[in-house]
Amino acid sequence: MLTQEPLFVEPDIPDMKPILELHRGHDGFVSFHRKDRAGNLQGLFSIRASELDGIFPQLSPMLETDSYFSINGMFRGGYGLARNLPDGLPLPRAHRDNESLRWLTCCFADMDCHTLGITVGAAVGALIDAQDRGDIPPASMLTRSGRGVWAFWFLTGSNGEGLQGAYSEKVRTWCAIQRTIGNKLAYLGSDAGARDASRITRIAGSVNSKAQSRVSYWVQHRPGGNRFTYTIAELAESLGVTVGKNHPAIDETVRRMTKQGKLGARGRWKKDMERFARLQELRGQWEPGVRNNAIFILTTILRSAKSCELINEAAVEFQVRQAFNLCDQPPGDLFTWSQVKAIMTTIMTEGAKRPVQHQTIADRLDVKPEESAVVGWPAASRFGSMPKVKLRRKDLQEKRRSLLREWIENLGYVPTAQAAVDYLCQTIGIEPAKATVLKDMESIGHPVPESRTRKPPKSARKNDRKLF
Repeated sequence: MLTQEPLFVEPDIPDMKPILELHRGHDGFVSFHRKDRAGNLQGLFSIRASELDGIFPQLSPMLETDSYFSINGMFRGGYGLARNLPDGLPLPRAHRDNESLRWLTCCFADMDCHTLGITVGAAVGALIDAQDRGDIPPASMLTRSGRGVWAFWFLTGSNGEGLQGAYSEKVRTWCAIQRTIGNKLAYLGSDAGARDASRITRIAGSVNSKAQSRVSYWVQHRPGGNRFTYTIAELAESLGVTVGKNHPAIDETVRRMTKQGKLGARGRWKKDMERFARLQELRGQWEPGVRNNAIFILTTILRSAKSCELINEAAVEFQVRQAFNLCDQPPGDLFTWSQVKAIMTTIMTEGAKRPVQHQTIADRLDVKPEESAVVGWPAASRFGSMPKVKLRRKDLQEKRRSLLREWIENLGYVPTAQAAVDYLCQTIGIEPAKATVLKDMESIGHPVPESRTRKPPKSARKNDRKLF
């Protein structure tokens, strides 16, 4: 018998302990939400699970009534900064959807027992009886949400450690487990259709305005004191869940499409190398204002071509050297090989978050309509091929800083200001001033070290001496 006396904790203020129990410090994001007086759900902010312990207490007053958090972990927060936060907390906006899943923290059941006329106490007792009978495995945690009960079964990785990644095959199994739990607990008001991995639940200690009570929680433990945790395979086996395999023809189609995708990538970058060479022949030289972009675009194309095994390292430098030799060098505005090598090093080592789009290439190289007809890239947006959406200055600033924060966290180090400018230019199609980027990086807590801020090269001294 696994019968335990329920020991629900009812905090006086929003409590982060159940959130920490559930998310266990992973590197993904937890989104937070709140209902307004009209009952409309509002997104507040997202916090990395690994940073909850240091940030949550400062935000507790915002989560006093009808507040929620995401059950599973997302790989990113929302774009832009959340509003109305305490000073010094530049958090991203709330974001959650099934496309952004990174971690499956648990399986769960949301039992609206009040709709069946069952009291919360009776529902908790029935749930414990179901555990004792072996109908369901012991839940890791229960919460009394006001007029209902939630049960959570914590998931770990396949080796029993860490968390379960949200891989496609694991999500399929997760959905099957959710359906089975819903069916088994339907007599307590559990929803068998609760297979939304981006679901949110109430924060312990927050007030449920309808029930006029605070949310309480109870973490069940094994006889030795450890919490109940399960691998997704263990939970599926204990519930009798089986997930059918794909038909061999489907697996073969996936393999064929994957191979075709690789061939498609090779074809795309081969074509783009040809288009760049054609444009270079058309122009004859790269003028100031475009030459930096030309080196950036060419190196980006060559890096992708190299990753597809179309060319080698030596070919990359040879092609870039040819483009550099065609860069116009007016007096007082020199473009040096050291600058080119810096661009090459940044792109070849750090790469891009996503493949560069053809419209971005056209905008950076200022492709004219008559050139577009010959080269094959679209004309630059300024010619009306793709009108740009003008963002407000504040919105653009928030977008830049949000992108920079996520990029630097993924890199694990602070890049140069020029690398940040190039990254933003490729990501949002706008090239900010280096001084602007330096301020952005300082505002998000990642200032560029003084040794990494490159000074502009000195202009070549004009030879004004006359022979006669």
